[in-house]
This record gives sequence, structure tokens and C-alpha cells, in this order.
Amino acid sequence: MAAVFALVFVPGLAAVLFMLGGAKGDLSFGTAMATTVFVALAAGVFSGLLRLSQRWEDEKPTGT
Repeated sequence: MAAVFALVFVPGLAAVLFMLGGAKGDLSFGTAMATTVFVALAAGVFSGLLRLSQRWEDEKPTGT
């Protein structure tokens, strides 16, 4: 499950850092709000995936 988390976390982290790096030269109110919303959405995806992966680890096998 750590691999699933890493496959979502690494591109998400790269996207957030790219957005912050691209906005550092011209940081207007709209750019700051967009960056804040983008980071909040990415954090929500990461926390949701972490909760899902923790549930997956606690599941009992249902096969015969």
C-alpha cells in the first residue's frame, strides 16, 4: 500500500512545488488563492488516500 501512496504523493508533491515555483515571480491575490486551493485539494487527496491505505492493511482476506 505504500507504493500506491507513493505513486500519488510524488506527482502531487511535484505539481504543488511547480505551481509554487511558477507563481513566485508574480504573486497576485488570484494566484495566491488558486495556489491555496490547489494545495488544499492536494492535501485532501493525500489524507484520503492515507485513510484508505490504512483500511486496506486492516482488511481480512475473503478468498477461499
